[in-house]
Parts: sequence; C-alpha cells; structure tokens
Amino acid sequence: MIAQLRISTGTVTISGNLTLNSPGVRNNITINSTGTLNVAGSFTDGGAAGISFAAGSTVNFNGNGAQTIPAYSYQNLTCSVSGAKTAAGSFSVAGTLNVASGVSLEMEGFDLSGAALTTSGSGNVVTKSTSATPLPSGRTWSMNVYYTFAGNQTVVSGTYNGSFIAGGGGTKSAAGNLTLNGILSVGSTSTLDMGTSSILLGSPTSIVSPGIIKTAVPTATSSTPFPAGLNWGSVGTVEYAGTAAQTAMAGTYHNLTVTGGGTKTLSGNISVGGTLTFTSGKINGGTNTLTLTSATPATQVSGGSPSSYIYNTGAGRLRRNNLAINTNNNFPVGSPTYFNPVVVKPLDAVKDFAVSMFEGLNQDGTSTGTPLPNKNPVVNATWNVDLINGDPGNDGAEITLSWNTALEGAAFATFTGPQIGISHFTTGNWQLAVGSGDNTANTATATFDSFSPFAVGKVGTVLPISFTNLKAYEKQRGVQVDWKVTADKNVSTYVVERSADGRNFSKIGTVTANQSDLASAYGFYDAAPLQGTGYYRIASQQKDGSNSLSAVLRVNLNKSIKETIIYPNPVKGSMLSLQSTNLEKGNYSIRMYSVNGQELLQLRFDHNGGAINQMINLPKNLQPGMYDIMLDKAGSRVMSKKVMVQ
Repeated sequence: MIAQLRISTGTVTISGNLTLNSPGVRNNITINSTGTLNVAGSFTDGGAAGISFAAGSTVNFNGNGAQTIPAYSYQNLTCSVSGAKTAAGSFSVAGTLNVASGVSLEMEGFDLSGAALTTSGSGNVVTKSTSATPLPSGRTWSMNVYYTFAGNQTVVSGTYNGSFIAGGGGTKSAAGNLTLNGILSVGSTSTLDMGTSSILLGSPTSIVSPGIIKTAVPTATSSTPFPAGLNWGSVGTVEYAGTAAQTAMAGTYHNLTVTGGGTKTLSGNISVGGTLTFTSGKINGGTNTLTLTSATPATQVSGGSPSSYIYNTGAGRLRRNNLAINTNNNFPVGSPTYFNPVVVKPLDAVKDFAVSMFEGLNQDGTSTGTPLPNKNPVVNATWNVDLINGDPGNDGAEITLSWNTALEGAAFATFTGPQIGISHFTTGNWQLAVGSGDNTANTATATFDSFSPFAVGKVGTVLPISFTNLKAYEKQRGVQVDWKVTADKNVSTYVVERSADGRNFSKIGTVTANQSDLASAYGFYDAAPLQGTGYYRIASQQKDGSNSLSAVLRVNLNKSIKETIIYPNPVKGSMLSLQSTNLEKGNYSIRMYSVNGQELLQLRFDHNGGAINQMINLPKNLQPGMYDIMLDKAGSRVMSKKVMVQ
C-alpha cells in the first residue's frame, strides 16, 4: 500500500499489486519526466486524486495475465507480456499506445481518446463502446482492432495496418474513410455499413467476411468506393445501396446485392460466385461482362424487375455458367429504359450462356446498322443470346424473350399468341419467325441450335429488308432508279412504282431478286417518265408474301428549275433524301441542327456532278419539331432548309 510514488527518470517496477489509500494530498503517483512505471499486478487507486503523468512518461501494464487499467490521462501506455488488459473506465493516451503481440486491450463499453495518439505493437484493441467516438478518429493503428458490441456501433475513420474485425452482430457504421492494410473481417451476423465513405484497401490485404459490407458512396463523391480487382472471398455479401448513381467496382464477389434505387455502373468485369440479388436499382454494365459462376445455377440470381435489372452496351453481357439441362434460367436484362428479360433452357448439356439486348431493330442485327424501314409488325428490340461453350448446331436451347409493350409496332400489337414468334439473324439475313407467344404476358418462345441475334415478329414471316444507296435521277430522256440491299435471300421480286403526287403509286416494272446472302445492287430505267415532277419507290415482295417499301424519291424533269430540295418535308419516318437535278461536282457535307443550334447529324459525301438523290438516316429518338439542314461545299453554303419532323 503506497501513499506517494514519484518518478522522475528511470524505471520503477511494481512486481505485485499497486494500491493507493483513500483520497488525500499525500496519496498520489507522479511521473515528472521520462520515467516508466511497470505494474505487474492490480492497480487500485482508492479514489486518489493526485495521479499525474508528465509528457514523455510511460505506464506499462506488464503482468503475466489479466489486468485492469484505471481511467487516467496517460502520456504513453504500454500493454505487454500476455493476457487481457481491461479498462475500468474511459481514458486518454496523449502519446503512444503500445499493445504487444499476444496482448488485448479490452475497452469494453468505454472510450479511448487521444487527438495525437500514435500506436505500436501487434496485439489487439477491442471496443464495445456505442458512442460516436469509441476510438480516436484519423489515427493509424498498428495492431488488430475489433468492434465487437452485440449491436450497432460507430467505426472511426483511420488507417488500420493490422486486422480490422467487425463482429458481435448489428451494424457497424463507418464515420469516414477506412484504409485497411491487413485482414478485413465482418462477422456472419454483422454489417459493415460504409455509408458514403470509402474503403481504401492497401497491400497486403485479405478478406474473410461472412457478413455484409454495404456502400452508398455516390459516383459524384467518389468513383472508387472500393479498390478495383478485389477478391471478396468465398463467403459474405457486398451490397451497393446508394439512392444516387454509384460505381460498382470490378472484382470477384461471393454475393452481390443491388438495392437503394440508384444505377450502379460497373468499372470493369465482375464475377459473382454466390448469388446476384436485384432488389431495387439497375446495373449499367456498359461494355463489361458480369459473370455468375456458382455450380448451383438455381441460386445464381435472385429478383429482377422493371426497377432492378442489368443493361449493357457494346460487347457487355450478363453471363451465367453451369446452366442445367431442361431448367429455366432467368437473365434479368433490359435497355436503359425497359426491362426485357430472357429465359434460357439448355436442351442437350450443361452450358454457359451470355445475354444482352438493346432497343432498336436493324437490318444487320447490330446496334449500329441501318434501321428496318417498317417496324409496325415487330418488337423494336434486339436480343443477343450467345452460347459460350458448346457445339453450335448440336447444342440446342429453348429461348423465351420478354419485352415492354412500348416497344411493340402498331400492327404487332394486334397479333394473337400463336402469331408471335422469334426471328434469328444468320447467314446475313433475318430468318422466318418461329415458335409461339403470348401478347398479354409479352413473351415469345422458340427452340434454336445456333444463336444471336434474335428479334420478335410474326410467325412464318421474315423481318422487312432495308434499302441502301437509293437514287432516282434524270438519265438521257428518262429516269434511272438505283438501289442496293445488304442481303435478299428471302426476296423474290422488286416492284418499281411511280406516282404523280407522292401518294398514289402504280407499278411500272419489276426486277428479279438475286436471292443472295451478300449485298446486291439493282437498277431500273423508266423510259417514259412523267413530265415535270415524278415520285418513285421500290416494293420488295418476299417469299412469305410480305413486302417492304423503300423511301419515296422525287425527280423533277423541268429543265428550268435547278433546285436542291429535302424530301419528304414534313418527314414522318427515319429517313429523308437530299435531291437535285444538277448539283456541281465536289466534296459535300450535310449537317442537321436543332432550333437551339445543337448539331445532331453530320454526313460527308463525294458527288461526281449532275443529278443526285442522297439518302439521310435521321438520328435515333429524334423528337418531333422543326430542324435546320445545311448543305456545304468546301466551306461555302449551298443550301439551307427547314425540315418538320412529325
């Protein structure tokens, strides 16, 4: 039992227990300078008020086993030898906290503070405090740090060089960014909620996290809520829960959950070995692939709805591996606007498939090709369903496509279920639609043994072909009509039609189709044209009895009028033409502008002189209204016209 203990320099070791009498001016411990007090037993102060530790001093609890640490203001505090050193109350450390290997500083429900605290040692610091600052924030921790209260806790920002363990249950909410250079572990009943803060993992780092790691960091704040390329381990869940747009980092996940409502944009390719769960919010895959690798395909995907699915652009896909035979496998895909999912049922062997879709239906099956001229009898969408490993031609699958009603053409909306099927683009052509559908559920189902791309139309018909390089111009005493198609395997005949008013057309000749998988060019000469202005169009008559119509071409044979026009105007479709009976030879550019001066289209072409009929594909999703079209040659304005788009 001690009344007074004063240490200036050197070391004083108490090999047993240290006890102060009841409060009094003579009952105190003072370390005035750089001295060290070693306490191997218990430290009981009896309520003494005169405890003073000067700058540079150290108190070392070095007992071989459990010890209790009184609630004082320490300069340097060391926990050494072995055992748990348990706090008797909240205390502060102004200098260095050293927790040796094999030793745990158990803070229990009390707070450790110290605005300038530094750390050393590789032991453990364990906190169960539920305050807003259980530990000092912004510090670098050399030792392992455990947040283990059986409920919610605040995790302070800082650099954790040892293991970071969030356990005990409940939600551990980060109060700032965490830099982790050791093991990251979240217990199976715990959630590490990063909120709008980031995890900045260093190296080396391993992740052993059977619990949930949750982030709501908006892309506007940080495009790296986690480092890219992490392997999140074989257990646990990462949850992207932001209400605003977020970046989902490339890497290997076990479970991945999408919630919160905001769109999650992939920073790169992602692999999910457990379950991908769609709750709310979309995934923008961009050109990246999200691959589901679980050997149990029934648990690969959960959810998928009009408010939560994945969409891609370019070569990006949702890929699912190990799909079982005769089992429906859901691919919750869509466009940025609409949910248009796919179901794939392998029929011959366990296979891997990758799926994406885009709005629009083009003659070559790509997202950048020339649009089909008549989309009334189809769904204006294209699905890519790819067999990743297998034998095309032998490994078949039943495919079910679904779509939003807004993508249906006017005629398609009247079809009954048995009239609806799936068309496959192969050998350069859209093939006859096969299968059956449901125009209430908006689904179509058919079986194929070769894949991508697919579209939905009327059973027994092929999708309309598209015309390119369409021209009508004065030649000698008549009118020459020229056109090209990329492929016309299913076309039997082309009919050339003429009109005096652009509305009422009659047949003036036919041209037999090449019926080729390759591009073909055709021409027809009208030796007895109408005087003045005449209108021409081409009708393709297909083998299934359907037909497609080209755009209308206008030819003016009045020699006194040498005008350059835009036709038709107003325009209702996706195509118009620049026409002239005598345009000078040269290099030209066509530009289209909105009323506020925004450039919407630019097209360059070379002209050999004379008559011209230059087709112009209008931009997709062009809104009705008035637009300006300019024709320039070598920087000089040749024509300026206003066009009404209806």
